[in-house]
Amino acid sequence: MKKKVERRSCRRFHVPDATVCYRMKRVVSFPAAYSEESLYVNNLSLGGINFYSPRELPEGKSIQVLLSAPGMQGTYELTGRVAWVTPTGRQQFQVGVEFDPYAPGGRRGCNKIEALKSLIALEEKCSF
Repeated sequence: MKKKVERRSCRRFHVPDATVCYRMKRVVSFPAAYSEESLYVNNLSLGGINFYSPRELPEGKSIQVLLSAPGMQGTYELTGRVAWVTPTGRQQFQVGVEFDPYAPGGRRGCNKIEALKSLIALEEKCSF
C-alpha cells in the first residue's frame, strides 16, 4: 500500500466551536452577503481551513470566509481558493480552502497580517 504524502506546510489544529460563513467571488468582486448559515469548522491552519457545507462548492474558485471562534477578538475575513471538496455521505460536503498569502495592510490578493496574528494565537492555544 502506497503511503500518502503530507503536502501541507502548516500544522492543522482544531478550535472548539469555531464557525465560518463564506461567499464566492464573482467576476469582479465578492457579492454583498455571506452564506446565511454558520458552518462547523473541522480544522484550521495558518495556510487554510477545512469546514462542512450543505452545498458542493466549485474547486479552484476564489472564496472569502468569515471566521469566528471563541477566544478571537471579533471575526476575521480571509480570502483563498477552494482546494478540494469531498462528499461526506450525509448530504453535506467537506471543503478545503487554501488561504491567499498574508501582507501588511491586506494588499490586494492578500490577507491582512492581523488575521495571521490571530490565527497564530489560536494555534498556540488549540494545537493538537
